[in-house]
Amino acid sequence: MPKYGSWLDLPSVQVAEIMAQTGFDFIVVDLEHGPIGIETAQAQMMAMNGTDCRSIVRVPEGTEAWVKRVLDAGADGVMVPKVETTEQAAAIVSWAYYAPKGQRGDARRVVRASGWGKDAEGYKKRWNESGIISVQIESVAGLENIEEIATVSGVTQLFYVRRIIRRMLVFQLIVRKHWRQRPKLHLLPNRTVLPVAQFFSRAVRRKF
Repeated sequence: MPKYGSWLDLPSVQVAEIMAQTGFDFIVVDLEHGPIGIETAQAQMMAMNGTDCRSIVRVPEGTEAWVKRVLDAGADGVMVPKVETTEQAAAIVSWAYYAPKGQRGDARRVVRASGWGKDAEGYKKRWNESGIISVQIESVAGLENIEEIATVSGVTQLFYVRRIIRRMLVFQLIVRKHWRQRPKLHLLPNRTVLPVAQFFSRAVRRKF
């Protein structure tokens, strides 16, 4: 799992290329907020080629269509906002991975992710082994279910914003209980729990 990353909201291929060459392990291309569209996102991922930087695309919403589109465009991972239940997480995993691990629609012979079909079998194997599925915890409901969400096979990262969680603590007593229990998540195997403050602090500490 890549450790050091940054965020990209600007619809610029040149900025994407510069960031990828800076030394980040991954860049999150944000389609949820800001003006970036799927065509620009694909061009930005093309600009990252030739570097060790992996592309994770945050989709506008957790739907099968969006997950498939960004992965077929060549994303190394997908980030889905506002995941609140294990059912949502399991659905995302199903949409993202190919059979037998999931039920992703198979267009490998015509999409960029597989080299426009040149490496269809190799891409399927690599993706099912090392694909990144990041789910965002952004609500009281999501925090209540966070430990169960973390156990969903195929979810590789939990992403949450401390500022939002702190705000919820003021109004929701139930959140306080789960916030104190949060360190338990670090005991779960093969999962990354990454608060946004840590995300950016790691990026800042990265030696350019």
